[in-house]
Amino acid sequence: MKQRIKIAFMALALSASLSSLAAAKPLEEGMDAYLRGDYANALKLLVPLAQKGDPAAQSSIGFMYQNGLGVPQDPNQAATWFHEAAEHGYAPAMVNLGAMYEVGAGVPQDNVEAHKWYSLAIANLKAPAEATARDVAAANRDALAARMTESELADARQAATDWKPK
Repeated sequence: MKQRIKIAFMALALSASLSSLAAAKPLEEGMDAYLRGDYANALKLLVPLAQKGDPAAQSSIGFMYQNGLGVPQDPNQAATWFHEAAEHGYAPAMVNLGAMYEVGAGVPQDNVEAHKWYSLAIANLKAPAEATARDVAAANRDALAARMTESELADARQAATDWKPK
């Protein structure tokens, strides 16, 4: 299971970088630093944007905390940043947050929440460049659904239906 989730995180890092190409200069510079492995500079550039509500910056910082890239590995911080980005409708963060709920990393283990976030990600990953992330989210959701009760599945579907972005 950890390998599947790790693949989701790697696929979504690329997705986040692709979606930032048309973004404002500070985000582009922060993502460029991130992709070069200059995590200290990336953090310096991305944190102010993330604090102002930029979901791509928030998700990137979450990924850095999840993997200990330029910061101490901290699943609680990762989950916090992914949650902020996901609540803004940022699909790559939704997949990562779903994976964290699935295994209980930085958040309480919760199959209903995991399924909800995977489902929302699938619905929001539309671009051809996001196909890999969508496939990972679908595979994770389907594997999780096989372990859930009908009642849990109904709750997860209702939570996804009721969800509205910030």
